[in-house]
Amino acid sequence: MRTLKRPLVPSTVALLMLTLIAGTAAADHGSGHTTVPLPDQFLGGYVEAWQTSTYPDDVPHANMTMIAFGATTPERNVYMAYDMPREQLRASIAANAAQGKPTILSIAGEGDWHAPTNDRHVTTMAGDLIEIIEDHGFSGLDVNFEEGSAGFDEANASYTADMMRRVHDHFADQGQAFSLSIAPYGADPNGEANRAVTRTYQEIMRQNVDIIDFVGFQYYNTGFEVDSTWVRNVLDHWKSEIPGMTNDQWALGFLAGHDWGGYTTSYSTMVGIWRDLQDTHPGVRGVWTWGVDEKEASTGFGFFEAFESVIDTTAAAQPSGPFVDVFDGVHADSIERMAEAEVIAGYPDGTFRPAGHLTRGHLATLLARGLDLDASSCGPVCEEFPDIDGSVHEDAIQAVVGSEVASGYPDGTFRPERSITREQVASLMANAFDLPLNGDDHPFDDVSGSVHEEAIAATSAAEITSGRTPSMFAPSEPVRRDQMATFMDRALNGP
Repeated sequence: MRTLKRPLVPSTVALLMLTLIAGTAAADHGSGHTTVPLPDQFLGGYVEAWQTSTYPDDVPHANMTMIAFGATTPERNVYMAYDMPREQLRASIAANAAQGKPTILSIAGEGDWHAPTNDRHVTTMAGDLIEIIEDHGFSGLDVNFEEGSAGFDEANASYTADMMRRVHDHFADQGQAFSLSIAPYGADPNGEANRAVTRTYQEIMRQNVDIIDFVGFQYYNTGFEVDSTWVRNVLDHWKSEIPGMTNDQWALGFLAGHDWGGYTTSYSTMVGIWRDLQDTHPGVRGVWTWGVDEKEASTGFGFFEAFESVIDTTAAAQPSGPFVDVFDGVHADSIERMAEAEVIAGYPDGTFRPAGHLTRGHLATLLARGLDLDASSCGPVCEEFPDIDGSVHEDAIQAVVGSEVASGYPDGTFRPERSITREQVASLMANAFDLPLNGDDHPFDDVSGSVHEEAIAATSAAEITSGRTPSMFAPSEPVRRDQMATFMDRALNGP
């Protein structure tokens, strides 16, 4: 176990402090809508909203589904466009959620659907989407604008990217996991129209690579045989175009809808492509098809049955440990250990809100608990913070300041409600655990010149923090509650 060395020399970067994941007795200001995280590997498909005979929880073997489509127009930016009965849809989504299976809303399509082309569109579309998502119980958003969608081009790509980020941040601010995906249209990999659409999607991915869970490239049956080499080349091209994109942000979309001529290729060939890709590009996130309708039902959902043999759909998210919204995943064990050690806590409604952004006050409580710091050691300096009086974190803030683990701002405030970034976390952890700062020996391409670079190198070498990818630390990205649980677990118990 690592221990804190005292006395510590106050660090100027400690002004930036960190944020913790101890829960509080504060009221839940969210909507009451609890999302379900995307499984580590998923098998799913688009349920077509105009096909009212199939619902998300009707699809055997799948561990996620998508509803196509929410429609978009210049005036009413998003609405549920088809006649699928709302109450039955809500019940189906809830039934899936109870089994740990997310249902995702897909917007757009081709033809008259309209992408956002100005700030007003972005604001209206994001607001309408949030309302629909919360009303129906969706756990994610998929963007599927295709050739001919009005306004969907490189010149306007930033508006779609901004809209997606606003929706994502709404749920992240509530501490909820929320899936984002895009579905590039692959009807003709050599056609000029497809290249324009692909470039637009690549620009969206470039701007949102830190929050998009997967790119679900659509492989259509248009006279060419999709094989492993072609799929690998497409994936490698995207990764070369988009710094920071990783294998687990890629999914394979194979055509199933009878209106488009049947499957792209045979079940065995599709499964073979998946197997090959797991060898050459380990971590690819999942497989999906469109559309899930009467044709799929008539074959006994053969597509899903074929892939179930190579994708463990029993790994659908299930609550793990003491919190109803913490599922098996990379941070689950650390969250459970830190909860058992009473370093972290959840909220009165039984949630942990793992995707929530951390605050400086939260971190003070986490560090005070984890390092057993004494609030009485603070002295007169704590009396100078006018913004901590009455805070649930007041004693913890006094403890970390008195122990010279952290300090306030030059204007005399502590700012307990301010969120914190990954690079600031690195500086605080390096200071709290007295890690040696030995220069800039690290693998990250995006931290050069940062005031936190030495701390990032130190915490990375100590295996407390890790990058978003092998070469990207994402220094300005806010730290999530689940990530901080892992950082503290590693710092206190070893990697």
